[in-house]
Amino acid sequence: MNGGDKRLTSWENKLDRYGMGMVSGVLGGTLTSALSNYSILKNSITTETAMQTLIHKINNGEIDNFKKIIDTTDIGNKALSATKYNEETHSWEAGTETDNQDLSVKQAIK
Repeated sequence: MNGGDKRLTSWENKLDRYGMGMVSGVLGGTLTSALSNYSILKNSITTETAMQTLIHKINNGEIDNFKKIIDTTDIGNKALSATKYNEETHSWEAGTETDNQDLSVKQAIK
């Protein structure tokens, strides 16, 4: 660059520059928070603990509460099919009300 090049002042292209900085900050903070939460969860519950909790709920008649939680929680992707995979594009096809990954997971759990 030589002296004839145009220099930007701090407020030129402010929407692009500061907007992208804000977006990257939000994404970075979200990712850091998600990884921290995953780490805490991963270290605090084991498969054995989860199974014991589930068995306890079944033995104490609390399975209906468990089913209600399953029904109201998004577990899988409702926008993707659970049975139709496109080999050419290597992707799942669009889901329907009766064929989606969320419904499939919930049925498998119940």
